[in-house]
Amino acid sequence: MKYYAIQHKETGRFVAGTDFSHADGKIRQLYATNERPPLLLSGEKLGMELKHRQIDLKHYAVVVVEVGKAVL
Repeated sequence: MKYYAIQHKETGRFVAGTDFSHADGKIRQLYATNERPPLLLSGEKLGMELKHRQIDLKHYAVVVVEVGKAVL
């Protein structure tokens, strides 16, 4: 299955979420860590989420992520 991740072009870090709670009204991206996995978006939600999270494609790239079925 194909998903999309958002990657900061300069640092290579992946977006895990967005912080909308700052008093100054600025939206800040939260980056993936060992405890916080990268945000994966389906194709249907991609455009809406980029707009909602105010992702500037001058600074971020949308990366295709292939997720396969796990074999146990």
